[in-house]
Amino acid sequence: MGHRQLRRLKRGLLAMTAAGVLCFVGYRLDVWPYLRSPRGPRIMSVAETFQQLRQWRQQGAYGAMEPYLQPAAREATIDLLLAVDELMTANRAALQAVRQACPDIDTSRFDLTVILDSLDLFSRRVELVRCEEMGNTAAAIAEVSGRLPLVEMHFERHDGRWVYVPGTENRNVVDLIRNMTRSLGQIALVLSGRPATAEEVDYEYRLRLAPKLTRMRQQPGTPPPAQDRPQ
Repeated sequence: MGHRQLRRLKRGLLAMTAAGVLCFVGYRLDVWPYLRSPRGPRIMSVAETFQQLRQWRQQGAYGAMEPYLQPAAREATIDLLLAVDELMTANRAALQAVRQACPDIDTSRFDLTVILDSLDLFSRRVELVRCEEMGNTAAAIAEVSGRLPLVEMHFERHDGRWVYVPGTENRNVVDLIRNMTRSLGQIALVLSGRPATAEEVDYEYRLRLAPKLTRMRQQPGTPPPAQDRPQ
């Protein structure tokens, strides 16, 4: 192979490598300015921080979210959100198994997506009403999941930027959610590949999930709403 051909080959390989790197990191471009700014994380208003955190939650961009969470609560908050993500994946799989095993059953009473309405700032439906700043602390007043009264969410200034201050950490909630995820996996396994009656489906949910939901409601904080769940 001549020198000219070798140079062309090297240029081609470099171009392919660059294209591959761009494809690999392309999905991170939306958070790049927040993570790689030479001046550190971007400074935003309380309202901007509020909305950006919600957007990152929807994208699953938890790394970008970290600088805008209270340092003492970062790990626990992200652990909770990851646990909820895993629960929703297991919930979809279990509901699919229920529909295949018992096509005529109403699956809405077994659907745990209602939990997504009880995550404060990270709930699926949140309407920001106003923000109130008081020196280095602030409050975002919002309507969560169409319910009243309005919810006050707290922020504080940290290294010049506003960070979200979640409620009191409760590791029992994360552990319960992960136990529920395992229970849903068991339900999906039991019902997969065979027909089942509505009574059998109801029995599986009552046996494996209802006790955990009861313990969830007993935890301090904001438990999932009581409607549309196995009792």
